[in-house]
Amino acid sequence: MSTTRISFILPNEVLERLDQIAKKADMDRTKLMVNILDECSKSLLASEKIGLLQFTILMRNLAEKMEEWAKTVKKKKIEPLE
Repeated sequence: MSTTRISFILPNEVLERLDQIAKKADMDRTKLMVNILDECSKSLLASEKIGLLQFTILMRNLAEKMEEWAKTVKKKKIEPLE
């Protein structure tokens, strides 16, 4: 299998978790990330065949919208009922 070098930005918290997992798995961070991406991409392609991919995308979008809504509700000042 040929390889390609890519780079992307990760939040520090994610990187710290990946380092912890890599240490527990006794492998370097790159190998861990390659394994994760490989297995996740295979699973996503397999789930697409039975509609799970579309469902998970729908659920993610719903969760994002609910989070946005919750933030707007928290910003509003609501007077307590007497």
